[in-house]
Amino acid sequence: MEYYKIRKYIFRGATKALLLAGVISTLSGTKIVAGATETVEENQNVSSEVNSVETEAETVTETVAQNEQETEETVKLPENNQVVSSGVTQVSTLYGHYYAWNIPGIAVIESESSLRSEAEFLPIEDFYVTTWDINESTAPLAIESFRVVADYEQAVLGPAFQMNINKIVSGRFYSMWQYSLTALTTVAIPADFLVADTDYAVIYVKAGGEYEVLPDLDSDNTTVTFEAHAGDGAYALVRYN
Repeated sequence: MEYYKIRKYIFRGATKALLLAGVISTLSGTKIVAGATETVEENQNVSSEVNSVETEAETVTETVAQNEQETEETVKLPENNQVVSSGVTQVSTLYGHYYAWNIPGIAVIESESSLRSEAEFLPIEDFYVTTWDINESTAPLAIESFRVVADYEQAVLGPAFQMNINKIVSGRFYSMWQYSLTALTTVAIPADFLVADTDYAVIYVKAGGEYEVLPDLDSDNTTVTFEAHAGDGAYALVRYN
């Protein structure tokens, strides 16, 4: 009970002090009464220090962002999305990431507009191609399939790679395995697999083990042009004896 009375007394006393300060402020024409000036100055000093810290933090943040951007630019992987055929350099017509280096060059050479029309794409849909190297360690079943087909064709098995032709819609990727679409594609034959006056072809293997031998459609002895299938697929060059 005594504690309650003390608190009540202090509260009333503080209220009177505030009212008195307001009266003094009004009479003197100043907004800061004696005793409050020091507190305001201290608050202003603290505010300046906070602003200084915030400025330093912003500078550090900008520096970190710049460093991150520089790091991303530094680790960007080179892409293999063009090929030289009949003396002309052709860059792939379809967007994507081309990381297959078992072959010196690869490019989809069919026009994007004709492929979009054939696929009946909506304006928000786009093609997205990915390629990368494959071998016995990364894709043993595909390599074994290539060997079986190459032996049956009495051909020599060459470099292999994965090539997926799918679509991207609003940042999301969708498989095109159900499409019957094909895209005319050219690959360069590696120098150590190139033999003059020899025929070449491409073996295509898709999920489930189905395969198809795709004939060379160009007249350049250093490249192979074939119809790549939409969806995910593994491909390998073969050279006929």
